[in-house]
Amino acid sequence: MALSALFALSAFAAPAPAQSPTVVFTEIASSPTSLVPGTMGNRFDGFYEVRTSPSGNHWVLTCENTNSNSSNDMILVNGTMFLFQGFTFLPWNAGQTWNSGWIDVNDAGHLLVASGTLNSASYTSELAFSGDLGNTWTVRETEGAPALGIPSVTWGYFLDPRLTADGRSGFRSQLAGATSSTDEAQHFDSNLLAQSGTTVPPGQTGSLPIASIGFGRHGLEMSDDGQHSLSRVVLGNSTNSLDAVMFDGSIVLEEATIIPGSGYTLPIDRVDGVHLSPVGDWFAWGRNEANSYRDWVVKNGTVIVEETQPIIPGSAELWGSTNAVFGQAFQFVRGNASGGTLVAGDVMNAGTAWALVQNGSTIVMRGGDPIDVDGNGMFDDGAFIGPIRGMSDWTSSGDIYLIADLRNGGGSFIGESVLKLELGGGPPAGIAFCSPADNNSTGVPTVLTGTMGSGVGSGLHLELADGPPSQFGYMLVSTGRNVPGIAISQGHLCLAGSVGRYNVAGTVFDSIGIFDAAGVFQNLPGTATSSGGTGYDVPASVPITGNPMINAGSIWNFQLWHRENGGASNFSNGLAVIF
Repeated sequence: MALSALFALSAFAAPAPAQSPTVVFTEIASSPTSLVPGTMGNRFDGFYEVRTSPSGNHWVLTCENTNSNSSNDMILVNGTMFLFQGFTFLPWNAGQTWNSGWIDVNDAGHLLVASGTLNSASYTSELAFSGDLGNTWTVRETEGAPALGIPSVTWGYFLDPRLTADGRSGFRSQLAGATSSTDEAQHFDSNLLAQSGTTVPPGQTGSLPIASIGFGRHGLEMSDDGQHSLSRVVLGNSTNSLDAVMFDGSIVLEEATIIPGSGYTLPIDRVDGVHLSPVGDWFAWGRNEANSYRDWVVKNGTVIVEETQPIIPGSAELWGSTNAVFGQAFQFVRGNASGGTLVAGDVMNAGTAWALVQNGSTIVMRGGDPIDVDGNGMFDDGAFIGPIRGMSDWTSSGDIYLIADLRNGGGSFIGESVLKLELGGGPPAGIAFCSPADNNSTGVPTVLTGTMGSGVGSGLHLELADGPPSQFGYMLVSTGRNVPGIAISQGHLCLAGSVGRYNVAGTVFDSIGIFDAAGVFQNLPGTATSSGGTGYDVPASVPITGNPMINAGSIWNFQLWHRENGGASNFSNGLAVIF
């Protein structure tokens, strides 16, 4: 079916889509949605990137307007004008105006701007941080200053600003004084992560290790706790270059090699994109060699979606790149803090150009869906959703922002748009790791799950099932994770960093309980009031040195230790929770 036919419906007869997004902005000149907030009639003329904080309480947009004097780049924060090229005098650099750049935001309202500043004589790149949503600023790094951890080299310009929950910064930079093959670097929290042409990451499966030579656009992603990093890199030597994925400094996927455990017989031909969720789940998508119709999506090393597979179970529609809307089967993949997955990709048949699928089971959007541009509650604007050009992270509140083309009923382009899709809070709190756990003495693993909204302490309630009857246990908590864990007795401890025990009698830190005949964990000290007696209500502070508070945006990891029949011990799966 021709693409234009997908839009050939009367605007007044357009059926409601599976999930209709809200129009935030467009570049349709005849629509009020094209007016730039805080300007004298300027209109949008393109959208570059939209980013959100993990909970979705803040969002930032990099875009441009129709100003004819080349002063058209802009950054908006929470939908309000923040930086305007050539006009905004920088609060962190008196006398200079903002020229261009990129921005990130966290739940605490911290901002990190990789910015170009301009005065009448020079252009300078800076990395500036605000701890209060733009009221006060600190310049963390400046072009021309010594580059951290790289002797005899200075900073060039800065890219890919990334913020953690506690305000630490990651970024990519160009380097001055380096050779053309060593002039890019990635840093986090004042530490050098990698330098092009110099760093030789482990995990390569070729006959000889070869240095990474470049990082690509949006070359650095960080988890919200700062413990994990992800990059799409190019590995190369004097004769060859290969696409690869680098997670926590090691190569996990590499062109010309077969994806481990996939069952594929053909190796990777290219990597099209990568994404790191707020809790550190890594995703990559790409294609195998020889036009094999095996585009794929990998999560944490395992193929979860592939070309020619039904887009949802039982559907006649298959993932595939034959429509060439994106030029590849999969264009965007996002994961949330609860382990959910969104996949946007081409559909091979059955009359639709592309689809956005949630958790492998629900189609939430399609190419050709009608869109309510004027906000009157009706699909009467003659506008339909075209290809997606950009996608924010998927927040814990269930929201995601999209940059998408809009088409008319004939399939012709009428303008770009920023859309907000509200998918709800998603699965219960937390993402399981080291899951399933080792089997306990009943022959099955002990299962740990969590839900938010208990109204007690931190708001997190933990439940345990399938444990050995009449055996006791208690909860553990940590700042880090260790997968697959350390073997102890019959199970694996998967917690790392600072580890605390909820076994302090007479306090809120007492989670000790016993599994009943059905394998459900029954709380003994009464610290599970929201459930009536099962599981554990996690308090607002943590039983490690200093009793730190559980703050919004922080990530904590939980696991149950318990006794086994016969005197041994074991563990449940782990659960990483972003608050």
